[in-house]
Amino acid sequence: MSKIKLSRETRIGLFATLCIAALIWGINFLKGRNLFSPNNTYYAWFNTVDGLLPTNNVVVNGFKVGTVHSIDFDDIRQGRFLVTLLVNKKYPIPQHTVASLASDGLLGGKIIKLDISSANTLHAAGDTLATNIELGMLDQFGPLKQSAETLLAEVQQLIGSLNSVLNERNRQQLAQSIEGLNHTLKHANNVATSLDNQLSANGSLAQSLANIESISSNLKGRNADVERMLSNLAAVSDTLSQAQLGNTLASLNASLRSLETTLNGLNSGQGSMGRLMTDDSLYIGLSRAAQQLDLLLKNINENPKKYMRLSVF
Repeated sequence: MSKIKLSRETRIGLFATLCIAALIWGINFLKGRNLFSPNNTYYAWFNTVDGLLPTNNVVVNGFKVGTVHSIDFDDIRQGRFLVTLLVNKKYPIPQHTVASLASDGLLGGKIIKLDISSANTLHAAGDTLATNIELGMLDQFGPLKQSAETLLAEVQQLIGSLNSVLNERNRQQLAQSIEGLNHTLKHANNVATSLDNQLSANGSLAQSLANIESISSNLKGRNADVERMLSNLAAVSDTLSQAQLGNTLASLNASLRSLETTLNGLNSGQGSMGRLMTDDSLYIGLSRAAQQLDLLLKNINENPKKYMRLSVF
């Protein structure tokens, strides 16, 4: 059996062809394409492809069924993108299936998620799928991030305002105010502790309250006596009212005025008693008489014979 002899140029050409085919296969393999596995091509229109790249996965319930083949900016005026999807023929796509642009995990990229419908009819290769864009967690945090940035800017502005207001003098005054407040709180705490001690079982305030309660209990037990005293007081008041106290007081006032007139007359020397009270001649005469009587009694004591004569019969 004769051997086929290939020329050196033919062998070089075959080797180059194999290298080029291996290179093409490797490039497509790295892009997620399998040249030896048949795929169906589908299309989807999106207004945005934020983060979506060729070779990204096409999944159904998290299972990879294909890849993104290409992304074309079809209409720059309307801002629409045409995304070409390669889906394995083993996974037919029912009608009304929606291709959603979704996030691949919290920090992952973008994927095309096929929300399979329950229709019995299938899409044909080359059909255009309905589309949807799902907001991922980071996308939902976008408004929150903007609000947080706005709030942070306002906080920084507030801090700047506070720094401008709280100069060294104001800081010292604020520190003194806080120190005074601390002293006040300590004093209030001491007062509360003292009040708590007084309200304890052996405290003075508790004993005072107990005494008040005892007095209240005694008064409550003496309600009959108190009512009797009030009745007696009412009877006395009625008696005084019936006794014409007003006439009595009027008569007393007249008597006092008469007495005042008499005393005024005595003070002015009217009448015998008045002259006696105001004229000191009687006092002087009585004083002289007393002196003379004293001299007489002294003389009698010294010379009794002069005044006493005895005769013998």
